[in-house]
Amino acid sequence: MNSFKQPPPNPVAAVGNQGDMIAVTRLLTVSEISRWLAVSPSWIRDHASGRRRPPLPCIKLGKSLRFDSKAVNGWLNLLRTSGTAA
Repeated sequence: MNSFKQPPPNPVAAVGNQGDMIAVTRLLTVSEISRWLAVSPSWIRDHASGRRRPPLPCIKLGKSLRFDSKAVNGWLNLLRTSGTAA
């Protein structure tokens, strides 16, 4: 049985400048990821910054950290299959 909660929904479509549809993924915040994984926001920041292992994939926008739910799901699957503890 999967013990992880499902990630928050991620809208994936938007209208571009020319009226055409483009793929856009909503990035999640530190607090959204911490609620999803049931860990503290400081745990998320430590792993995203690389201070703790394994490093959590993130996107840095200035001082803010953002997360792609697909990348985090891939990271979780890698931890499951490798037997690595986070």
